[in-house]
Amino acid sequence: MNQLTNIPGNSGDYISAWQAKAGVLVMKTLTMLAVTLCLLGGCASSQTMTAQDRQRITVIAISSQVKKRDTMDYQGPGQWGNEQASLVASVVGHGAAGKPIGEDLQLQALSNNIYIDKIVRESLASALKTENKYTLVAEGTPGAYVMAIEVNLYGFGAPGVLSSTVVPMVKVTCSIGDPTGRIIWRASGQLLNIYNPIQAQKPEDLYLNPQLIETSWREASEIIATKIVKSL
Repeated sequence: MNQLTNIPGNSGDYISAWQAKAGVLVMKTLTMLAVTLCLLGGCASSQTMTAQDRQRITVIAISSQVKKRDTMDYQGPGQWGNEQASLVASVVGHGAAGKPIGEDLQLQALSNNIYIDKIVRESLASALKTENKYTLVAEGTPGAYVMAIEVNLYGFGAPGVLSSTVVPMVKVTCSIGDPTGRIIWRASGQLLNIYNPIQAQKPEDLYLNPQLIETSWREASEIIATKIVKSL
């Protein structure tokens, strides 16, 4: 028997209700897709340098004041498992069970003098030297155009829903101001946990070998810096 005949009201009402629910589902799906594409493509506003400014600029200094978020972003396994906690405790001498992995990794980075703002600034300086479009000079040089840097996001995230490993996530926005402070150019670049080319690592390996944290962030920063500088 057709189940529609047992539903109160006519079939038109039932179909309309179903279409309404389907429409809501489609809209939610499209919204999620739009957010994902926005994250992957980098929705931060950009500003192209004019031909006049391009002719005027000859030397660039990178500001030493790099803005960044205080808290590292972490989108991987939430807490140490028993086996991971035992392994970490055997090396560092304290229990880690039940502690948030993200907090431990950020503390481990800071304890080992690993700073994302320093890494990103060095990566951009290297990219500018490699591109060789403009002369890189010391901050405070008279007449220099100044590149300002903001690290919008940094941390680690799982490359898949069920993944036990994580990859580095970094998002950077740069701007250049002329000697009067007028912004003449702005661009951003990012690597998130989706379609990330950097070697994935287990969280416990990052914790036990902090050099892997620096290496991961540096590899990601170099990719982003190269992309940003090529847009100059």
